[in-house]
This record gives sequence, structure tokens and C-alpha cells, in this order.
Amino acid sequence: MIFTGIGSRKVPSDIYDFITRLPLQDHVVRSGGAEGCDKAFESTTNNIEIFIPWSNFGRGGICISNPRLLGLADEVIREVHPAYAALTPAAKKLHCRNVFQILGRNLLPSEKSDLVICWTPDGAHSVDTCTRKTGGTATAIKIADLFDIPVLNLYNEKHMDTIHDLFNLW
Repeated sequence: MIFTGIGSRKVPSDIYDFITRLPLQDHVVRSGGAEGCDKAFESTTNNIEIFIPWSNFGRGGICISNPRLLGLADEVIREVHPAYAALTPAAKKLHCRNVFQILGRNLLPSEKSDLVICWTPDGAHSVDTCTRKTGGTATAIKIADLFDIPVLNLYNEKHMDTIHDLFNLW
């Protein structure tokens, strides 16, 4: 399976620790190179794809520079971001990174993530549940929703139960 593991930079320590113990070592995990949830997910496997918005971001990773792919990613951001016209070039790059985290480095349907696991302080898991508190993770959640990829937010008790069931953590 391919998982996208993302979320808030400010994550409670118990959730951070839970993420680091997820048995994802036999799976591809995609993330974004930021502190907090991204860093926790990156520690779960050696089969990690860290998508970064520019070459010196964080601890490094995959920086997409293909103009065609960046153009396609930008089209997705235009569709899901409510204030696209107000975004700075740097913000657009950060949001485009989310497209690759969800859809993979070539933006092919066969490479899209199977599941998004995240933590946000509002428990967002779909377009309809995103709020200001969701932060930048809202873009990835909306993209997942657009492409029918399930999102499990560790803030939600029912989603946490689903994760326990999925990985037999009981």
C-alpha cells in the first residue's frame, strides 16, 4: 500500500509517538519534510518519498522541477484552494508539494496514495470538514477527497479505531 502521512507541525506528543510506532515499514509512505507529523511519519519506514517545495527545504527530498508536472499540480491547487489568486509563489510551491504527496511523483492514477493518515487540531478528513484550524493540511485533504482517497485523522476516535483495526494494534 501507499500511505500519505501528514498533518500539523504542532502535534501532541502522544500522537507523535503513536505515529512513530505505526507498522509502515513494508509500505511506501509519502510526506512533506516539515516538522511535526511529517517528521513522525518519515521515521516509520525506509521506503519514504519526501516531497519538498524547493531544494533546500527541511532535510531534503524529492523536489519536482518538471514544468509539465508542476503545471498539472498547479491546476489541481487552483481547483481546491479557496484563495489561490492571493497565494505567493512560495505558498503555491508548498501547496503543489501536497499534490505530489497524494498523487505521486508522476501524477498518475496508478501511483496515487491508497490512504491518507493525518492529524489536525480540528479532525478534518474531507472538504466539508476542513476549517481554518486544518492549516496547510487542508489542501492535501481536499485533493484526497477530489480523487476518492480515504482520509483518517488521528484526532477522531473512530478513525483511531480504524487505524488500530487496519494494523492489528489492539
